[in-house]
Amino acid sequence: MAKLTTNPSNTIIPGDFLLHDIFLSSPFNNRLSIKEIMEEINIYESVFKHTLTGNIAISDTNNILVDYPIVGYETITLIFDNPTIEASVPVEKDFRVYNISQYTPVGEQVAGYVINFVSEETITNSQTKISQSYMGKNISNIVQTIYEDYVDSEKPLVVEETRNIHDVIIPNWSPFYSMNWLSSRGISETYNGANYFFFETLEGFNFVSLEGLIDEVRMDKDLYPEGTKMHYTYQMKNVSENPAQINPEAFRNASDYKVDRTFNVLQNLSLGMYGSKLITHDIVRRSYKEYDFDYKETYDDYIHLEENTNSNVTSGTQQSTMLQSETVDDFTEKYNSYRMMIPSHYQLYGGIRIPNRNTSHHERSIQSRVSQLQQLNTYKLILTVPGDPLRRSGDLIYFEYPNTAASDDGKVTEDKLYSGNYMVLGVRNRFVKEFHETILELVKDSYFTPLRKELL
Repeated sequence: MAKLTTNPSNTIIPGDFLLHDIFLSSPFNNRLSIKEIMEEINIYESVFKHTLTGNIAISDTNNILVDYPIVGYETITLIFDNPTIEASVPVEKDFRVYNISQYTPVGEQVAGYVINFVSEETITNSQTKISQSYMGKNISNIVQTIYEDYVDSEKPLVVEETRNIHDVIIPNWSPFYSMNWLSSRGISETYNGANYFFFETLEGFNFVSLEGLIDEVRMDKDLYPEGTKMHYTYQMKNVSENPAQINPEAFRNASDYKVDRTFNVLQNLSLGMYGSKLITHDIVRRSYKEYDFDYKETYDDYIHLEENTNSNVTSGTQQSTMLQSETVDDFTEKYNSYRMMIPSHYQLYGGIRIPNRNTSHHERSIQSRVSQLQQLNTYKLILTVPGDPLRRSGDLIYFEYPNTAASDDGKVTEDKLYSGNYMVLGVRNRFVKEFHETILELVKDSYFTPLRKELL
């Protein structure tokens, strides 16, 4: 599709957007444009959500809720883009209406309400159940097969290859539940971590590991010379600014940020971030094995948002960017703070020796996955940036976190601990009649500047 533009000079205007139209389609009536009665649109995506969701706030003066009518069989089509981003092309997406909420009569001839919608695949998923075995396959192949056979979608699926062969029986589960269960057991063919997710973005579906997403950006120096997909800096809004004079770097200016979560040592201990113990019980041999996981000892085995060989080091005696100093052992090496037990089964396959195959390989993934998920749950920011239809869940970005302490010259400086690389966990694209803004849910699993080993 050719790029549409309303800005011949290609001046980049933060927050500018072009809403081509919003169509409501019904099996009972012709397609209807509701662009003029729209007050606000929100589109959500997240690595923890299987599909896109969203809503439209409506100010209805023609009683279309009853006269059209809107009863739950409708399809919403959104067509929008940012005409001042050179790489932007119109985004056209179809969604299914599933609910009307917040109905409020505003006056005698006006009613306000919210139309809630989801991706079409959510409806298909709710109507479909899988009862099938998948023998002698790796998890990524099983996911690909389920997607092709049951999801019934023309959207692309990006799959990152997994290692190990599995025998899996899906016992009357929905496709999305099945793929979510499989993601908790996937180990990357390339990386050591077990942080797979199945989720949808505006570009399609993904079954990928967060380590793979990080490394893909970090290794592509030609496309991402800064090592991230975007570099944001906090800057207060200037209401007197003339949009026509804003330079291209204005897209990097975040207008607001909020610290949503910081470290919680008690939670990290109880949820197995620092250490855990796994017990496998073999009911045939009447035996058990114990596996200890140590955050500090395994830190270098996994890809993190900050590289361990970070050049921005305040002390030459410490290079690790982990969320704990190397000299502090109060939290690690205490494996009983989080205990798990899983069953195993000797000769599950009838005594046939099959290489690279056992009951589930679960003991190789569950402890690292528990720790990696809690690391991402330690620091979270909510960042508001100019509307950007190119931002996606899973993106690696850099944010210059402002230092609250004033420098000698009075200028705002960068916080060396909380600045750095963040993973975009979720994206909310918010459109109102005047502007478009993107709200990012950001998380980090490592410090920008390593902690000191000792007092200076």
